[in-house]
Amino acid sequence: MIRDDFILDDLLHIENPRALGIGAYIMYIRKILVETGLRTITPLIATEPDTSWKKQRKEIAQNHGFRKFCHTTMANARINIEIREMLLGHSIGLSDAYYRPTPEQCLNEYLKVIGDLTINEENRLSGQVQELKEKNEDKDYVIKGKLQEKDEQIKGMQEQLHLIMNSLEQLKANQNNNITKNKLARDLIDSGYYVSK
Repeated sequence: MIRDDFILDDLLHIENPRALGIGAYIMYIRKILVETGLRTITPLIATEPDTSWKKQRKEIAQNHGFRKFCHTTMANARINIEIREMLLGHSIGLSDAYYRPTPEQCLNEYLKVIGDLTINEENRLSGQVQELKEKNEDKDYVIKGKLQEKDEQIKGMQEQLHLIMNSLEQLKANQNNNITKNKLARDLIDSGYYVSK
């Protein structure tokens, strides 16, 4: 039910809503279209005969324009023709009797076009935010992997440096002992830190 505006201080008015009539609904739609700039008011010229009783057609129909926009958007998105017509409340001819899509099929077709049908940017922006979050998480995962790889390389290099420093300390301590020098050289060659010629 679409109800009329209510006064927050008037509890009786809030508890007893009145449904909008078709005339009030049309008036509200017209008011919103003018306020948003989608429709302009064109005054009648005084020299024209009295045509106030005639409707002045606009490029886009006031209420039917929503349905046309929906139909065009769904057609551009190439959703299933029968489901599109069913979503718009149109008859699909003989297929009415034979084609019965499941609610899930109708929902899936509608979800394909919901971003294009949404006038408010909030839905599109929330989708973009979600997409950016996923990209950011992927980048964070890659960065963490690279950092871990670099940490392991640094740790391995520190171990190599520690081994070399220990070997040099032993060489300094045993400068005159050839057996120790040969053993240290053999250890360095075996561990891959030195290549013999």
